[in-house]
Amino acid sequence: MKRINFKCKLLSDVVIKSSSATEGFADNLDYLPGAKFLGIAAKDLYNESNYKKTLDLFHNGITQFGDAHIAIDGKRSLKVPASWFFKKGEGLGNQKYLHHKLRTEIKRELSKEGIQLKQARKGYFANETFTDIESSFTIKSAYDSKKRKSENSKMFGYYALPKGSTWIFNVTTKDEYVKDIILALEGKKRIGRSRSAEYGLVEITVADENIQTENKTFSAGKISVYADGNLCFYDEFGQNTLQTTVEQLSLPKGSKILWDKSQIRTRKYQTWNNKRYNRDADRAIIEKGSVFIVQVNSEINTSNFENGIGTHKNEGFGKIIINPDFLIADSSILDLNLKYFEFNLNEAKYFIKKGGKDKLLLEFLKSRSDEKKRVVKVDELVNDFKKYNERSFTGITASQWGQVRNYTKHAANEKALRELLFAKEVGYFMHGQSEHKWRAGNRRRIIEEYVFSENAQVPQGSKLEFMQKLASEMGKKSKSKN
Repeated sequence: MKRINFKCKLLSDVVIKSSSATEGFADNLDYLPGAKFLGIAAKDLYNESNYKKTLDLFHNGITQFGDAHIAIDGKRSLKVPASWFFKKGEGLGNQKYLHHKLRTEIKRELSKEGIQLKQARKGYFANETFTDIESSFTIKSAYDSKKRKSENSKMFGYYALPKGSTWIFNVTTKDEYVKDIILALEGKKRIGRSRSAEYGLVEITVADENIQTENKTFSAGKISVYADGNLCFYDEFGQNTLQTTVEQLSLPKGSKILWDKSQIRTRKYQTWNNKRYNRDADRAIIEKGSVFIVQVNSEINTSNFENGIGTHKNEGFGKIIINPDFLIADSSILDLNLKYFEFNLNEAKYFIKKGGKDKLLLEFLKSRSDEKKRVVKVDELVNDFKKYNERSFTGITASQWGQVRNYTKHAANEKALRELLFAKEVGYFMHGQSEHKWRAGNRRRIIEEYVFSENAQVPQGSKLEFMQKLASEMGKKSKSKN
């Protein structure tokens, strides 16, 4: 088996989402999944007539397309381990604590000093340098081809990995497939979302054709298992599971996972198969950077884990590191000082030249500004109403205000809300057991004049939001008095 290192330089911004959905918000990934490179290779090498080769390259895990991580000092970085904790407010570059080494006495001492520990969840590191992956943001508009202009109310934004950055990934395969893999991957390719537009152009080159790793042996005792790639496991019934066993970690029988010492992060993983133009089944996965602490009862050798663990290894899943240096320390404090690398490339690209879409952008920014002002105005009106009318509504219970809020949430528009609240004999304020309470002290008239009359304080377009916020705030006051 050979392992080939590749460099992937982003020639344009690249959009990589955590979800295959085309609508709604989805987090941007801070790495390039191995499945993207598998897809590039499959475009040229997937041959159903050559059954064995196709299985070896894309299905049975013999060929593994690893995830690409940001290059730091020319090396592939690693996801910050979930076992790293740091003092809140100080940042990851300062003193770091190892979760599996933290004793109760140490936590108590830190608490007495008013120190809170925060888990490291973002960022990548290599050698003595770490960085956060900052995504760039671009506003776009859907295009109406018939009218030859931007479609109304169809603006959206993309978070993207920035142009100019270099990423490193590796592919493990049989000697006989090395040339095919290199030929399929090298050159300018497109990955991610909106490939037909301005996004997704990358250039892939070979860095090293054969990388050998040194095998190590560890004696029985506590070991740390660091997830360099995402992990996906299935139980004996073929069901996707997050209840990991030592057998799934490929560790000796009788070993025990110390869950109180481990730090595991999970998420839903969605895929899109472009060949079938359809989604595959969602997976529950353990995210890269997670750390298992395991008590093993016999000697183990790292050669047993060279091909990874779990399933979907062809997409880069299952890569682990046993007892990495960055998880080993004599005390709870890790002696590893990290410098922060400012991930800020091509600053000039954020200066946009004057162009035809400036008006569209300005209109969008103005609408955002107007919306913020409107929301502030609604809050001011709610506060004014409370200030001058709170005493008048003493005796209205939180549940009665909750009913008002419920009507507001389900009203189709402002006119419908007025009907729901004030229509004779059927409006909420006009009938039922609580009618006499809303009638007393002219309470319902106060609300109607303030919100719905010709001289109403609340402007058109804000009445639903005002009533919802008012009901919530007045309900809180009623609860506190009870």
